[in-house]
Amino acid sequence: MRKDQYEFIKTELLIGKDENILFLTANVVTSQVEKVFIVSEVFVPVDGILLREPDKISYNSNACIDALSFCEDNNSSLISVHSHRTKNLEFSDMDDKADLRLFSNAMLFSNGCEHFSVIMSNTGDLKARRICNEIDLFEDVPIIVIGEEFNAFLPYVESEIDPMQVRAVEIFGEEGQKRLKDIIVGIAGAGGNGSAVFEQLVRLGVGKIVIVDFDKLEEKNISRVYGSLKEDVGKTKVSILKEHAEKINSDIIVYPVDSKVELQDSISHLKGCDLIFGALDGAPYARATLDELKNKYYIPYIDLAMKVQLDSERDIEDIMGRVTLLLPGNLCVMCTKIVRDAQFKAGPANQHNPYVQGVTQTVDPSVISYNTTVSSLAINLFIQYIQGFGVIKRDLRISFLDFERYNMEVDDECDYCLLDLGEADQ
Repeated sequence: MRKDQYEFIKTELLIGKDENILFLTANVVTSQVEKVFIVSEVFVPVDGILLREPDKISYNSNACIDALSFCEDNNSSLISVHSHRTKNLEFSDMDDKADLRLFSNAMLFSNGCEHFSVIMSNTGDLKARRICNEIDLFEDVPIIVIGEEFNAFLPYVESEIDPMQVRAVEIFGEEGQKRLKDIIVGIAGAGGNGSAVFEQLVRLGVGKIVIVDFDKLEEKNISRVYGSLKEDVGKTKVSILKEHAEKINSDIIVYPVDSKVELQDSISHLKGCDLIFGALDGAPYARATLDELKNKYYIPYIDLAMKVQLDSERDIEDIMGRVTLLLPGNLCVMCTKIVRDAQFKAGPANQHNPYVQGVTQTVDPSVISYNTTVSSLAINLFIQYIQGFGVIKRDLRISFLDFERYNMEVDDECDYCLLDLGEADQ
């Protein structure tokens, strides 16, 4: 759900000292990766509430009739959300009985849709469960809230920390590392930027990655595509990265998609992601496709790019990198000028923008150190957004030839600067 929806729900449920309830509807997104439910409408009961007390609430079918009617008309899922006026996030026996009554009725209204029950604690934390078809079975599920901050309310599963992630846990904590493991990240582009993003996500412990690129590896790519070797020439870049990732972490799940971003196979994978990186130097139409996914499916989108600026003599004027976080309904590739209107209208057939501005070249220049630096900035922004620390700067720009300079303090009377100067092996 969006952050504004979450804030409205929180305000409605946590009024006063008694328990409260409201109902949501959700549209199902069936992807090649995972089924996702997108909150669409919020219904506040105007009738049917029989009893409100600090530790219980009672209601009849009138309380949810509008939500149920909407579900029937739109083939949507029903979500009940009620408050616990303590920090307790456990479903009680009373909750079980109320859910059995409600969702037995809901399943008559909907055509085989899945439904959910959610608790909100007095601190705004959420716990959700899916109501299974057998009606008396429940399954805990995650809730993700998308906005200026990323909030993930995840089911508790006792598990051991991967020894590979021990030092990261010292920074993120066990809960933060679990968040990385449970998230599904998409990457559009498997070149110098995309493969560097992929490499770092794998080593960070991200559990599921969708990687999209239609290119096959050429020998000229090996200098910048992580995980590639000379014997990989001719293979798809995405298959190379999948094999590379599984050597690092055998538990990782990688979905390699050998397709252009704007084609259906790519879209059917990417729309199931929790966040997408766009590592597409050039390709404005593909970028616009990712931006459309961002809004339709509430998927934060981090766009990254590089540009080399040459003068008329082909001398380097600047080498620049950019990383931008775009959120659903909050900045897009058009208003930020990442994609120009004319480029988008040109359509997918004419979509290449050269890395080098000011000269026509047959081969795009690329140096792995610049790609990796820009990709690392994108990963750092991702970590900060997902883990929720510090002030997030959503647009980062860097000039490799004009870093901000700081005055270095120097001891003019240092005794070590000339020590053993030129003495070699003497």
